[in-house]
This record gives sequence, C-alpha cells and structure tokens, in this order.
Amino acid sequence: MFTPATCTLLFVASLAFAQQSGTLIPEFHPPITTKYCTNAGGCTAQSRSVVLDSNWRWAHTVSGFTSCYAGNTWDATVCPEPVMCAQNCALEGADYAATYGITTSSDAVRLNFVTVGPSGTNVGSRVFLMADANHYQIFKLPNKEISFDVDVSELPCGVVAGMYFVDMQADGGLSGFADNNAGARFGTGYCDSQCPRNVKWLNGEGNTLGWTPYSETDGKGRYGSCCQEMDIFQGNAYSSIGAAHPCSSSNQYRCQDEIECGERYDYTYAYENPCDKDGCEFNTYRLGNPSFFGPGGTVDTNHKFTVTTQFITDTGEDDGDVVEIRRSYKQNDNDIPVPFSSIVPPPESGMGTFGPYESITNNYCADLKQAFGEVPAFTYVGGLDNTITPSGRVLVMSISNDYYNRDATWLDSGAHGPCPAYNADDVELESPSARVVFSNIRFGEIGSDDEQLKFFALSAADDLSPSIVAGRGDQWELPTSLFTSNKRARHEEEHHQQPQSHQDVFGIRERQANAHRLHDLLGIDMVIVLIGVIGGSGLYHLDNLSIVKEVNPETPWGFPSSPIIICALPSGTKVAFLARHGQGHIHAPSAVPARANIAAFKSLGVRAILAFSAVGSLREEISPGSFVLPSQIIDRTKGVRPASFFEGTSIVAHAAFGDPFSNKLVHWLESRVQKALDAEGRGVQLFTGKTIVCMEGPQFSTRAESVMYRQWGGDLINMSVLPEAKLAREAELSYALVATATDYDSWRPQSEAVTAMEVFKTLQANADTSRHVCATILDELHEAIDNNAASEDADILCEEVGSMKFSIMPRSAKQNPQDREKLAYVLPEYFSGE
Repeated sequence: MFTPATCTLLFVASLAFAQQSGTLIPEFHPPITTKYCTNAGGCTAQSRSVVLDSNWRWAHTVSGFTSCYAGNTWDATVCPEPVMCAQNCALEGADYAATYGITTSSDAVRLNFVTVGPSGTNVGSRVFLMADANHYQIFKLPNKEISFDVDVSELPCGVVAGMYFVDMQADGGLSGFADNNAGARFGTGYCDSQCPRNVKWLNGEGNTLGWTPYSETDGKGRYGSCCQEMDIFQGNAYSSIGAAHPCSSSNQYRCQDEIECGERYDYTYAYENPCDKDGCEFNTYRLGNPSFFGPGGTVDTNHKFTVTTQFITDTGEDDGDVVEIRRSYKQNDNDIPVPFSSIVPPPESGMGTFGPYESITNNYCADLKQAFGEVPAFTYVGGLDNTITPSGRVLVMSISNDYYNRDATWLDSGAHGPCPAYNADDVELESPSARVVFSNIRFGEIGSDDEQLKFFALSAADDLSPSIVAGRGDQWELPTSLFTSNKRARHEEEHHQQPQSHQDVFGIRERQANAHRLHDLLGIDMVIVLIGVIGGSGLYHLDNLSIVKEVNPETPWGFPSSPIIICALPSGTKVAFLARHGQGHIHAPSAVPARANIAAFKSLGVRAILAFSAVGSLREEISPGSFVLPSQIIDRTKGVRPASFFEGTSIVAHAAFGDPFSNKLVHWLESRVQKALDAEGRGVQLFTGKTIVCMEGPQFSTRAESVMYRQWGGDLINMSVLPEAKLAREAELSYALVATATDYDSWRPQSEAVTAMEVFKTLQANADTSRHVCATILDELHEAIDNNAASEDADILCEEVGSMKFSIMPRSAKQNPQDREKLAYVLPEYFSGE
C-alpha cells in the first residue's frame, strides 16, 4: 500500500523522474538470492536483484544536465506537455547505498528510512524484485505460498515497512508505450490500489497536467496509476497488517482525474475509483489481540521473525480461484499461528460479534466492513477474485512514513495499534535511523518451505572427510581443498621436476572428480569455475550470460567487495564475476578488500583473472576510448594498502614481481582482444607494452604529478591495479589487466583537469566494449585452461604455477600454526596437511 514517493533528496540539480534512459550514472541492480521451493525437490536458490522505483531518480534533458523536475515542480520549458516531457527527459542510474540507503547482502535487502548522502537527504524508498536486467520477477500466486524473514526492531511508530504484490507489467511498460525507453531496468510502471497521482510518469508520458505540490519535493498530477494489490506485510515494531485490495481492472489502469482516482484526502471521491483503497485487512490488534504482535509479544518484534502467506484455491490446483489468504509466523524455531479473532462492532451499532476468523476470506471481509460501518468497496469491486488473478504479480519492498496519505495512522494508532497520532514530518525528524531488513525470501508450492539439508550421506562416505561440508552460521561452504588440488605439489615431490602442460597441473581433473563425488553422494552441485572477471568503474555486469548462482565466501581476510556472480555463457562456459568497487560503487580504491577478492576467487577454483579498469591516459596517442594491455606498473600506493597475504603473519615471503602481469597470458590476449575490437567496428585502438602508474586516491592527480608520471615513463594512470596484481601473484593466479582510457588525466596544459564528469562521458562506451570483448574471448580462454592436457595454449598459465615455492621462507618453530592455516586458504599446496 506504499503509494508515496516521499523523496526529499536535495540535489544541486534537483530530483526528476523520466522515461528515457540516461548514460551518466551507471545503473547496477543490487543482487539478492531468493529461493523457489517445491514439495518434491525442496528449495532451489535463484540469483535475482532489486531495482529502485523511477520516482526516486534524477532525470535531466537528454542532451544536457538541466533537471526536468526541480523542487516540487516540472520545468515548463523541458516539459510543456506530457508526451514532449517524456521525449525530452532521460532517467539516470542510482547510487543505491550512498544516496538511497539501499543495500543487499546474500539473501537480504536493507532499506534505511532517512539517508544523508553526498547530494542531500533522502526519505524512504521503494524497490522491485527483478528476474533479469530488464524484467521484473512475476509471481503467480494461486495455490502458492511466500515466506520471508523480517527485522522491524528499528521501525518506530509512524514508519511503515511494506512487502506486497502489485499488477505491474513485467517490462515496466517498455513494450506498451512508445515514449517509455527506460522500462523495468530503471524501475518504471508502478501502480497500486491507491491510484497514486504522485507517480511522475504514467503510460510513457509525464504526469505534468494539473500538477499541484503537496510537500517541498512532491506533488500530484491529473492522472493516477491503479492496479490490484496484495499486502503481504505492512508493519513496524508495533503493528502489522495483511490486506487484500481488489480492483475491477485486471491490469494497470490510468485513472483520469480526481474523481475517478478517488482522491483520498477528504474521502469525497474515495469510493468512486476502480480499486478498494481501504482493502480488507487482517490486523490482530484491531481484532482484539493487542499482545500478539509487538515488542515482547507472541511475535516478539525485538527480534527477527518469519512471515508465511498462503493463497489457497477452491480446487487445490494452480488454476483454481483463491478463496482464502492465510498467514502464519515462525520465530526461534517455533511455529506461531494467527489466533482466531472475533470481529466486535462498536457497542452503539447494536450488532453482535462476527467470527471468529483466522484468515482473509470474502465472508470475513464482508463481516469486517459491516461491523465497523465501512463502505463495502471490497465486495463492490470483486473481492478476492479481483485481488489474486492468474496473470501474475510484481513483488515490492518499501519503507516510508506514508506522506502521500498524510501519515501512517491507518497502521498503528487508534483502533489499529498502540501508537499515538503523529505528523509525517515529525517522524522524519524523530526517527532518522529507522530501517527494515527483509531476507530469506522463498516462494513456491504450499507446504514446501521446509529446508532440510541433505547431509545424511556423510556417515557412509568413508573416503570423504567429515569436514567436507562445513557450516558457518546460515552460510554453507565447501572447503578450499575441494577446489584446489595438492596434486601438483605431490607430483613435484615424487618426480622432482617442473610441471608440464600435458599433466593435470592445475588439479582441474581432480576438482571435477570431487564435484561428481559430491553430486553422487549428497546431491550437491558444485560449480567449477576457472576464469574470474573483475569489473572496474562502469563495468558492473556482463552481457548475454545466465546467472548460475551467487556466492559470498567469507575468507580469512573478510568478505569480497560484492557477492560473486557465477554466470554461464551460451556455450555453457562458466565464469565468476566480481564488481571491484562493490554493488553501486561503494568502495573507494583504497578501501577495496583486495585480499578477500583474490582469496575468494582462488577458493572457487579460479585459475586466471581478467581484470578491467578505467584509466587516465598520459600519452597523446592513447586517446579516451582506447584499450591497453599494460606490461609494467609503477607503484605509488606503498605503505597505504595491505599488499600481501603474508602481512600480519609470522611467515615471510618474497614473491617475484619483475613482470607484474602474466606475460604469456597477456601475449595470448593481444590478438584475441584486437580481433574482438575489430569485430565490434567502433574503431577502438589497442595498445600493448605500456606502463601504468597506480596512485593513491580518491582525488585525481595534480598537474605537476601528472607531468612527473610522464617523465617517469608512465603511459597510463589508475587507482586499482595494486595490490590486486601483487595478490594474484602470491596466490599463483594468472592475471592480466584490460585498461580502458577515459580521459587525459591533468598533464595537458591546454585542457581542463580531469573531473568525474569527464570520466563518466566515456565510461559507458568503454564498458559496452569491455562486455563485447568478454563475450568474444572467454570461451576460448576457458577452453585453453580446461584442455591443458592437450591444448597448445596450455602453458599460458604455467608461469605462475610453483612461483611461490621458493619465495616462502623455510618453516621454523616460530611460525604460528594459525598463520599457516590462514595461508592455506590461498596456498594449500604449501600450507595444508601440516
């Protein structure tokens, strides 16, 4: 039921909302893992993501930076009428964490109520679950159930967290409206049962006609966006409801004016629109059970709990009609059913009690409206038949103070909860640290949400160690030994010779055998990944890949920058992708957890890392847009960033680093990258044999520094290649950098000094080309590694193998065993089994 766009973000260039897609700010959807469950097969993890609603985004003129919407009004020059407004405006990407307070971690989404960001203050947010980069996930609810965990312990009175379904189009209206070129990728197409008129863009047009401000940043237009809505959970720490909101229209519908939209402020027209705005709610507080939900209650909101909602059909089949919506809870492994509740009308009504009821049915809703003297709009517009239809729904998660409806007293005050009446503005001032965390979302067959881990076969697996599957909290991981073989080390000891290309020097065959053993014994599918791709600024995803799974391994050096997405190319080749700066670019160069990144890749079995990085050019001929495969590094970060896995341990190692990149791999890449660039046809130049300066940021170079780096022989400059390359060498992983020039740094006297805006102009085109390069060469690279026994290219990875054997100081009694165990995570060949 969250209809407002209570976004008070005070940009220098104020917020706006549009339907064209911009290119200035990269749009990266924060990933989240959900599960689909069946009674026969249990729960299967699915890699999904969330996208921010377009009502929160900055928009500007397509050809410039003029905001289409400033303060609480439209720019009449840019938006003289609805269609032209849509054509003139471009919707930009979002900085989810810093600007909007939206973060994900594994299976969790955290929404902060108030976020003070680099451009101002944001209040509230609304996100949708994505199936892929351009489509919302569609849920068909009849004969299904949804479960999720939620933590509302930091949600005070007046702040509402919502998880609900609405009847939005899967592509956000992209295919249905000519002037909508943004679509689901930018969070367009929102609707709900309130027919909100503060939605800035409807059906591919700007909602500019009759626009009337109602707050410092928001207003309402002539049109509203109506659709069926099912509230799975609307609540805070003191009250919660589930509610069904039918609409007579089975699809998103644009109501035309104040009367048809049923403007709610004075209820004059509240029951003239096609939807039931009040809905049929089930609120245990209102129904006479005030101690059931709340701090210290039966469902104790001081702690996380699970909510399950079932959509029961008359036939028990997916094609039946939903006749009952049933909710239950779980906390501390205790199942908590919703108590039977009687509807007690006010004494002056003269009516007796109704019920008892424990779920939402058409009869319950009719009795509820009659008992409390409410307009029976629920029945008028079709009841449950027009709430849960077979067409499918989009899942919404939100946090707000419901400014559009003046406040959230409908949830938690008066007859609905123990909270006092309040003003929405006061809530923002008094509760800026409020937040909600939704996690562990499961959807599927009724009764299927019973996650039994299949480890019963371990007792019969005499040849496998009992620690083959190790639990860490609610994360399950396979130990490094299953991914990284000791076979090479054993072979060297037995035969006293260097590994050759015809042998299984990387342990690939052994790891594949381990994978088959796990599958046969335990039913666990272990993904073998040989190539890791690190995306730099602007490169936050790869194209034409299907997501296999998302992993977030905890290493001895912490978690990686972002969850690692394991993807499959159309050929089936699997690669692991990691965003160096995190989802939404949240890690500055100096704060990138490089040791965790490289260690996580090594634990997955990765043998070669292809890293991408935006760089500045120190040479006239390397123009912005050029690609470079550098061969040398000048380090200007020494002493600032942790640069070795051995730091802080009792073990000393001196890795060879005269050639910081893998020469054979770089040479192998040269012709392949050039071929890919030629095939793209944009005329992008490739340079090789160049030197890159790695500087300490986050500020760009001064002019004097930039000139000095040129005099030193530097050709490129960035902030990210170190310590990444050093750590890859210590982990005995092949490493190559594909540098993409975005600017000329600050050495050219006739030019302006480099700025972030200048970098952004080239970043997107470079990222598109980088994705094309990946799509072209990854199959061949994987084949070269996987077929090392027969391939003539097998030795492209051999120069790193064994490179640390004589770099590590001999073992002594002063070496801490715990340090050796820690280092075994990345170098099991030298530190395991001792």
